[in-house]
Amino acid sequence: TKLPALRSPHRGDPEPVLCRGECGLPGHGVHDATTDPAGIRALFAAAPWATGYGIACGRPPHHLIGIDLDTKSSTDSMASLQHLALHHLFTIPETVTVLTPSGGRHLWLIGPPDVVVPNSASRLAAGIDVRGAGGYLVGPGSVSAHGAYRLAPGTAELSPAPCPRALLRLITPPA
Repeated sequence: TKLPALRSPHRGDPEPVLCRGECGLPGHGVHDATTDPAGIRALFAAAPWATGYGIACGRPPHHLIGIDLDTKSSTDSMASLQHLALHHLFTIPETVTVLTPSGGRHLWLIGPPDVVVPNSASRLAAGIDVRGAGGYLVGPGSVSAHGAYRLAPGTAELSPAPCPRALLRLITPPA
């Protein structure tokens, strides 16, 4: 599943604990994210049964934004994104793209450090989810019961592109 491989270390506590990893124990989902290779190895060592990993969105240093184009809806989400681009005058940039087992795709974009992009599901358009602060994207090479997440041909050598300003305005709440 897409659930974290490590359960919360606070799951048996009598009172709710609002810990986001400050306790130093793994099991806080997206709050366990790290770019430290030793920290990443430690997380996989703590969950050797894990068949995948998540990439935290909205966090320094990259402020990753994920545009998740689903195929579950009756609407063609890629066509919907292209329609939004035409209507709001932006170009969908060439960027890292991950193909999902269901036939969807994740477009990886970079947001500015001073803008918090919230997570949303089908708010932008049917079948288009946005992953921002507190969200994550399943990383390429991850395997689920439905198949593998893999880089789209021709995108492995790309870096995540900056999010077009017009798209950024559409995915962030008004001030």
